[in-house]
Amino acid sequence: MRRFRQITLVMVILSLLAFLASGGGVARAAELPVPEVTGYAQIPGEVQLELFLSPPVTSPGEQLTATFVVTNRGQEPAVPLIDIPLPAFLDLNVGIMPASTSFDLTTNHITWQPLVKPDASQQTMSLQFRVGAAEVNAPERSFAVNMQRGKETLSATATYWVGLPPTASIIVNPLQPAVGQPVQLLAKIDGSGPFVQVWQTGDQRELEANDPLVVYPVAGEYQITLHVANPLAATRVTTVIQVVDTLTAAFTPDDSTPAVGQIIRFANLSGGTPPLHFLWDFGDGQTSGERQPAHQYADAGNYNISLTVQNDSGGHASFVWPLTVGIPPQAQLYLPETVNMGEAITAQAAGDNTVTGYAWDMGDGGVYDGSSVNHVFWTGGDHYVVLTARNEYGETKVGQWIRVNTNLGRTIFLPLLALPGAQYPGAPLAPADAPQTNADAPQANVVSLSAERSYEAFEPIQLDPAPLPETATPAEQLLWYINEARRLHSLPPLSYVYEMSVAAQRHTEDMAVNEFTGHVGSDGSRPFERLQQYGYEGNYGGETTAWGFDEARRVVEFWVNSPPHRRIILNNRAVSVGVGYTADFGAPNVWYWVAEFGQLPDPVVKDGG
Repeated sequence: MRRFRQITLVMVILSLLAFLASGGGVARAAELPVPEVTGYAQIPGEVQLELFLSPPVTSPGEQLTATFVVTNRGQEPAVPLIDIPLPAFLDLNVGIMPASTSFDLTTNHITWQPLVKPDASQQTMSLQFRVGAAEVNAPERSFAVNMQRGKETLSATATYWVGLPPTASIIVNPLQPAVGQPVQLLAKIDGSGPFVQVWQTGDQRELEANDPLVVYPVAGEYQITLHVANPLAATRVTTVIQVVDTLTAAFTPDDSTPAVGQIIRFANLSGGTPPLHFLWDFGDGQTSGERQPAHQYADAGNYNISLTVQNDSGGHASFVWPLTVGIPPQAQLYLPETVNMGEAITAQAAGDNTVTGYAWDMGDGGVYDGSSVNHVFWTGGDHYVVLTARNEYGETKVGQWIRVNTNLGRTIFLPLLALPGAQYPGAPLAPADAPQTNADAPQANVVSLSAERSYEAFEPIQLDPAPLPETATPAEQLLWYINEARRLHSLPPLSYVYEMSVAAQRHTEDMAVNEFTGHVGSDGSRPFERLQQYGYEGNYGGETTAWGFDEARRVVEFWVNSPPHRRIILNNRAVSVGVGYTADFGAPNVWYWVAEFGQLPDPVVKDGG
């Protein structure tokens, strides 16, 4: 019994020490309303892939496990191909690589091809990582996985969080507020967000708000407690303030450098035992008795704004704010009235000597800063260009319409690729009466194919390195390898079409910026619609996309060795192509490739009689 009491006492002491070490009862992150990070992703279907990241919330130096579970609910065995592009800042433990996996050091991809028996059987594979550096301003990260299932490739992305625990301190303004005077509570926080703030004001109030403004109706001493949490941890800090029963006058304008004619609103920060009476003098002959007034100045100049506060006991307090009222800048813009799509223009701004900065909105999503900017319009029609000139007193907006011509009928070739023996047909494409309506390329029925060619009969190919100069861009390399693959299959090369390449390039950028893969754009656009948008008037022949490959040769090998893509690249009615490439190391798959294809119109068959 005595030993039991000793053990119990030790347990109580240890519990108390743990309580004090945790900040005296500070709430854990899970007890505060912090956004949840699941670390889970799923590709549903008859053959289903699930990704589990454990733990989904972690910090640098810790271990993270990625577990992949494939479930086959079909009636036949399945052999899906799983492609895993490894995220940045995760160091793979290559010493314990699971069976049936391979690691490509050049692309930093892992592939896994399990054999999964039918009737809800599963195969599981895990990868072990050490978490690298934390990005304080971007702790939320993505872990992508791709699964090739038959003729389709699907993707899913799990979110995980890598960051630092929060530390906090409290700033109170004013330090010694009066009764009824607004008190600004500010949290100074270090660590990785998102953060949740919960304030206890010392008078039975609890506020879940960021940097709240509070008022104390009674004089006295108040202990303020701030709880701060992020997905990883929570902390607590306290401070004490003294609220006094003293008459105080204070205010702030909502703009300390207003312009003539601008409505200025004044926030009354005065305090004292009510009732209180207010008298405002705006320095231009105008006065007000409102608690929170607004005022406009008709002329530029320097004004002393005064506020006098009185109570029923005869006490009074005053506060003065010197204010300078100015005039927004004068500005003008210069740019041509018309331009051809794809040609660069220079837009020039001019203004008076008070201008502190210029901002441009080109009307097509392009924005710039500076007095002189260069821009290329990739969409036709009329665009309204807006120039905003700023000084310390406000801003002035001026604008001008510009017409972008699209009916150029251009087919552009790449001189860099005019190698000895190469032939590039230069005839423009015949315009189609209407685009093909099936935009879900790559599919078997995206383009019209001749019956005599069997695409399934081709053996997998490997392409030799291109004899191109080192200055060749990835997009130029992609074009060369597409035509080389066609040459190996006794097909003529495709001509490079500028408008098609604009559509392809924009789609690669869209996938990288908006973190998706597929043929439908982030705006809902389909391939043939994008081709029309950028001025292509030929017959649509399909679109191929790829991501995660760091070189064009691997991309074309993948396309040619994949039956649905092969049908598009080796289409014997194809005559033109446009190519696009984007590399963005902040995007989930880093490298994005798109090729747009044009083909001859389908032949019209007439009765022989």
